Amino acid sequence: MLAGRKDCHDLYAGYHDTDKELENLYQYANYYTKIPVDKRTVRAFVALVSDSIEYSPWENVGYIDPPKLITNPVVVPTTAGETADPEGASPENVTQYDDEQSVRLMTQGSAEHQLNEDWVVDYFADAGWTVKQLDTEATESVPDIWIQKDEIEYFVEVEHKGTDQPANVLTNAARAAHYDMDVIFVVKKKPIAQSIAKMLREPVTDTDVHNGAQLYTMSDELTLTDGSKPVLPPDVESSQWYLRYQEPPEAEDEDDTDIKARSPSQIEPELRLETPDGEVLAAGSVDESVATWEFEELLCESDPSAADRTNVHGPFVPTQLAYLARSSLRYRNGDQLERLDPNEYPANWNQSDAAGKRERYKNAYETFVDRYTVAVDYTEIEKPDFIKPMNERIYKPQTSRKAPGMRESGRALWQFAERKSRDNNALDLIKNRTWRWPHDVTSPDMSFVGHSTVLSELGLEE
Repeated sequence: MLAGRKDCHDLYAGYHDTDKELENLYQYANYYTKIPVDKRTVRAFVALVSDSIEYSPWENVGYIDPPKLITNPVVVPTTAGETADPEGASPENVTQYDDEQSVRLMTQGSAEHQLNEDWVVDYFADAGWTVKQLDTEATESVPDIWIQKDEIEYFVEVEHKGTDQPANVLTNAARAAHYDMDVIFVVKKKPIAQSIAKMLREPVTDTDVHNGAQLYTMSDELTLTDGSKPVLPPDVESSQWYLRYQEPPEAEDEDDTDIKARSPSQIEPELRLETPDGEVLAAGSVDESVATWEFEELLCESDPSAADRTNVHGPFVPTQLAYLARSSLRYRNGDQLERLDPNEYPANWNQSDAAGKRERYKNAYETFVDRYTVAVDYTEIEKPDFIKPMNERIYKPQTSRKAPGMRESGRALWQFAERKSRDNNALDLIKNRTWRWPHDVTSPDMSFVGHSTVLSELGLEE
C-alpha cells in the first residue's frame, strides 16, 4: 500500500528503503534495471497511478528520463499452414494503440476490464485450472476465458460493467448455450450478481406487454449489409424493439369452431422497431437478419440531413426460455470468488416450507404464466411442454427447496391458465396462450454465429 505521494515517487524512482546501501542507487545511474515481466504484471504496476492523478509520477525525478515499456509486436494467431489475417489488426478491430504500436483488440474490452479479467485468470490458475484467455487471441466474438479441470470445462465472462449493458451479458449467455457450455459470470459485488440473475431468468426488458415482449437493445449501432447505419426520424429521440403476435384469423360467426388452435411451433411473433408512441418503423421475421431489412423510411447516418439524429441499435432476440440453468454467478469477496447461492436470487415466490409448499408452488406458477406466456386466441401449449421447462430451467435454478412434481405443478398451473383436454382427456393443454418469446431461434445477427477458429481449436463445435 502506498501511503502517499512520496512513496509513489520513491517506487517509480527505484529507491530501495529495505536496504540503505541501495536506497539512492539510481540517483547516480543513467539507466533503470530491466526486469522482464508478463503482461498482467505490467498492467498491475501501471495501474498504481490512477487515471485521475493530477501530477506525473516522474515530475520529481529530474536525473533520468522516465522508463519506457518495451513490448513485442502483436501477432494475430493463425491456424497451421495459414498466414496471419490481414484484417485482424485493422483499425475497425483495434480499440487502442500504445506508444510502441502494440494493440488492444475490441474483444478485450477496456483497460479496467482487462485488469479484472487478469485477476480472474490468476484466481482460477492458482486453483489448479487450465486457463486460456481467449479474448487476447482473436478478433472474433469469443468468451473472455475458458477453464478446464478434471474433464470439466466452463466459459468465464468477466462482467466489468455489470448491468449497464444487459444485451451484452445475455449475448455471452446465448453464446455459451450455442456451444452447449456452462458459463460462470464474475462480477465485483453481490447485488450486481443478483441483478444479472434477473436478466438470465427473463432475457427481455419488459413482459408487461399485452401481445409480446419488449427486447433489450444492443450497445453497438446497427450496421446494414451495405455498410450504412440507419437513424431515427428528426422528431424521435429513442426507439424500442418488440416481439408482437399478430391477431388470429377471425371466425365467420360466433359459432364457428373450425379455426384450429396453433401450437408454439406453428406461430411466431413479429419483430418490430417502434417509436415510444407505437409507430412501427420497421418489422420482419425473428429469424432474419435485421441488417438485411429495408429501412425505407429512415435516413442513413451518412446523409447530410441526418446530422444530430439518433442511430438505430439492433435487438437482442432471446435464443432460449432462460439462461439460468447452466449459469453460475460469482462475486468478489476480498481475494476470493463467492458463489451466489440460488436461494439468494431475488425470486418473490420462493417462500419457505414453513409457509407451505403448495403456497410456494402456487406463487411460482402465477409468476411463470404471467411472465413467460402471453394470451393469444386460438393457441395452445401442451401441459408437459410447459411444466418441464418451468421446473428445470426456472424453478430449480433459483431455489434449493423442493420442486413440485407433475401433479402438484398442474394443480398450481390451472389456477392461472385455462385448461382444455384432448384424446379422451389423456392430454391436457393450456388454452389460448403461447410462449411470450420463441426458444429455438438464433438470429443471424448474433456476433457468435459462424465458424470460430479459436473455439474449434478447443474442440468446441456449434
